[in-house]
Amino acid sequence: MSELFLAKILINGVPNLIVTNGTHYSIFDGNFSGFLALRANEIISNNLENELSGDTRFLNLIEGQHIFATGCTFKWSPEQIEFTHDADVYKKLYLSEQSMFFYKGNKHNLAENFSKIGIRENSKITIPEAELVAVFNKFGEIIGYTLGNDVTALDLERENPLYQSMAKFYKGSVSMLPLIKLSSKFPSTTLKCEVVREGKVIVETSYESTGFNRNPNQIIEQLMKSNLTENGGFLFLGCGVPYPSEFGLISGDLVTIKSDLFPIYLQNTCIKI
Repeated sequence: MSELFLAKILINGVPNLIVTNGTHYSIFDGNFSGFLALRANEIISNNLENELSGDTRFLNLIEGQHIFATGCTFKWSPEQIEFTHDADVYKKLYLSEQSMFFYKGNKHNLAENFSKIGIRENSKITIPEAELVAVFNKFGEIIGYTLGNDVTALDLERENPLYQSMAKFYKGSVSMLPLIKLSSKFPSTTLKCEVVREGKVIVETSYESTGFNRNPNQIIEQLMKSNLTENGGFLFLGCGVPYPSEFGLISGDLVTIKSDLFPIYLQNTCIKI
């Protein structure tokens, strides 16, 4: 079977959920919340008999779901572990079996693809973070993956870890690709992020998802405890590459995130909020 994706497109002016292989599609009879009410083994695709136009615009899939994120999920070097102070909160997290979670938002602060991501007014160093995002159903089963940008006011987080909620959650602090690769298997891919300023590439980062050091299913199992989310949702899985210590986004910067898993890319322009 060829790779399948979940998307939402306009058909005769009406939003429809579709399953597509990139060239053809079938219509899912229901909305995204209904799709996430299915068990992972119930997801099937009818014959992809409809042709997908090359200039089709994909719409955001999210409805009432929430977006969460975790961190310290990529493998540290032995030297990094050895020379990081034992009292460091991030080292403690890395060595713990318990994952950490923070809230990234919902459809109200999610920046659509090709729209604007935000820079906090009180932040001088805000960075983009290219990440894989696990999409899980109401039962806590991973049904697919997408690409995301975990925009972070890094200077606030560095100043005090207790400022993390402020550094991570605000208007335009998150964007996601409006396309989900349907697979429960953790993907092997290269994630690339490029920042263009006044027509020139000023930052390029690249890392392999094979450096992921946790089990995404177990992370989501922890997230689902205490009934934190009832309707499925999205979980950013962390970034596997550091940024130059003094790099920060400014208004007008163009951020592009790519992965060979997807036929389209995620791109946003920065704006001061």
